[in-house]
Amino acid sequence: MGDVHPLGNPHFWLDPDNGKRIAKAVQKKLATMDTANAAAYAQREEDFERRVSAADKGWQAQMAPYKGAKIVTYHRSWPNFADHFGLDVMGYVEPRPVSRRPVAHARAHQGHEGTRRQDHPRRALLRPEDAELDRRETGAKVLMLPPSVGGVPEVTDYIKLFDYDVRQIVGAIKATGAK
Repeated sequence: MGDVHPLGNPHFWLDPDNGKRIAKAVQKKLATMDTANAAAYAQREEDFERRVSAADKGWQAQMAPYKGAKIVTYHRSWPNFADHFGLDVMGYVEPRPVSRRPVAHARAHQGHEGTRRQDHPRRALLRPEDAELDRRETGAKVLMLPPSVGGVPEVTDYIKLFDYDVRQIVGAIKATGAK
C-alpha cells in the first residue's frame, strides 16, 4: 500500500527499552570518536539508563491496570509504546501513512486492518486529524500526544515525554470508565 517509512517504523524510541539501546549506541560511537572523553560518555549513558529504568517502573505501575486496553492511533507511530505497555492497537485512522485523504477514505479502508470501527470499543484514540468526528462515533477519549521531546512545552526531555504520554493515556482510559 505504500508508506512514508518503507524501511520500517522509525518511531522505535517510543519504547523506553529502545531509548536505552539508542543511548548505548550513541555513547559507544561518541567514545570511539572522542576517546579522551569516553569515560564521561559512559557515565552519562549509565546515568540515563538508571533514570529511565527507575521511571519505567512507575510508568509500568500506572499502566498495569490497563494492559490489553484497545486503542486506535492516527499514524503507526505507537506500536513500540503499545507493545511496551501492553496496549492493543486495533487499527489506524490513517490507513497508509503516505495518504492524507479525508477520514471517509480511512473508514472505507478499515477492513484491511481486520477490524471495523463499530465492532470494537476503543478507549483512546491517539492523534487523529478528525478527532471530533471519531470521538462522536466511538465514544473514545481523543488524545493529541507528542511522539517526541518538544511536542508540547512541558516535554523537555525523554523521561518527561513518557511521564506526559502515560499520564494522558491513563487519564483517557479512566475517563471512559474502562477497567
